[in-house]
Amino acid sequence: MAIKSIDTEILVLGGGLAGTFAAIKAKEAGVRKVTLVSRGNLGKDGVSTFAAGMYAMSATPEDDKDELFKRAAAADDYGAGLFDPDWLEVAMEEEYERAVDMDKYGVEWEKTPDGEFERKFMRSGFGMAAMFHGTQMMEAMAKKVIESGVEVIGYTMITGLLTDNGKPGGGVTGAVGFNIITGEFKVFKDGGSGRTYWRPHEALGAMLSLPRCFRGFLYPRPSNCSHRPSYSSRGLGYGHSSHQRSYSSLK
Repeated sequence: MAIKSIDTEILVLGGGLAGTFAAIKAKEAGVRKVTLVSRGNLGKDGVSTFAAGMYAMSATPEDDKDELFKRAAAADDYGAGLFDPDWLEVAMEEEYERAVDMDKYGVEWEKTPDGEFERKFMRSGFGMAAMFHGTQMMEAMAKKVIESGVEVIGYTMITGLLTDNGKPGGGVTGAVGFNIITGEFKVFKDGGSGRTYWRPHEALGAMLSLPRCFRGFLYPRPSNCSHRPSYSSRGLGYGHSSHQRSYSSLK
């Protein structure tokens, strides 16, 4: 059986909102080679494509974030108090900024007559969301990924992560998977700082993308991102970004 080996500087597993943002922001920061692996046709696969026309935007620059934080902390959306306050603070700060990014990328939002985001209450009755129509949010994100020069490898199912010395819990050095159409086996090898980043909206229970925390592989991590919940069995293929140094597990 043929085995294809792919070397990259930053490897992003998953072509949803978190994954596409991670790849775009890495290229904007000057990373030479970024590879994004998607399970199907980028922009058409993954749960972000089925976001039901809603993007969580609980706060804008004009809102009282302290008051909204208190309300969010007590809401069922965030476990009625069972949440990581650091992640929630980052989400409250960056939801709006990411929507502005997507506006520049070509996402067509519903807007007020004066050009501001038109927000509506979500089904939960607490948070508010910016609205868009159809699948065009992820179509715009996929287009931006390609325009940014990211290498996109589609129709590939990731089946495992490679670690230092092949030991569980070691630093991630790459991933393995196969093409779901041809069956071709692939080995992805990445290089960098020895850190692994999972999709932050797993911790928040909301569809978010928070490049501020993803930027930890390029810049110092902000103090309120000093720790993260571990979702080692769930992050694979959902905006998981790894950036490591050692290829010892591939020798």
